[in-house]
Amino acid sequence: MNEPQRVYLPFAEGDRTLKLGLKPLKVEDWIEIDNQFVPYLQRKTELLETNHSEVFASLPGTQSAQQEVLDLLVDHLLQQFPELYDRTSESITIRATDQTWKNNQFQPLDLAGRLVQEDLCLMQPRDRGYILTAASLCFPLRWRLIEKLGKPLMQIHHPVPEYLEQLANPVDRLFDRLKVDRPVCRVNWSIVETPELHLGHQSHSSNAPLELTPDDL
Repeated sequence: MNEPQRVYLPFAEGDRTLKLGLKPLKVEDWIEIDNQFVPYLQRKTELLETNHSEVFASLPGTQSAQQEVLDLLVDHLLQQFPELYDRTSESITIRATDQTWKNNQFQPLDLAGRLVQEDLCLMQPRDRGYILTAASLCFPLRWRLIEKLGKPLMQIHHPVPEYLEQLANPVDRLFDRLKVDRPVCRVNWSIVETPELHLGHQSHSSNAPLELTPDDL
């Protein structure tokens, strides 16, 4: 497996204005697979086996929406990466990890999350706006799924500096305007002091400030 051809360096543009930073997403670019595919999926499997309630959760009544995500994802993977996946009427196999999952072995979004490196979060409209109704979240950055499940966008992003003042309304409008045939993407970036991918509310391992030089980046 090769490294992705796309390079993500949002900080290189030099614009520090807090904004959505949306770009059109080509459907064929929805999922990326690189040379970390196997270790990422192995780490996901470990977390789902040992700490399932921390990395997967869903609200009642979300099964049909979860199934829609799974169906779209599996069709996409088989079309874009036929050398990596096999599907039968009862199961799907990941060749690189030699894992076979039955179609009804897990909740649909749980199964979907086991197939790709990405985390998957399901947002659905409710009276309070769009809320987080289900997620396979093995690799969070300083937040816990159980604390965000069932909350609307504004509450989910409450810790983000200036979100309420600058981004809350644009984000809400974005979700209202999203079209099935016009997907979009955006990039976040941050610096952490560990290669560990599963970062809930873990704090820095030392009281000393994190010191970096350009050679570390």
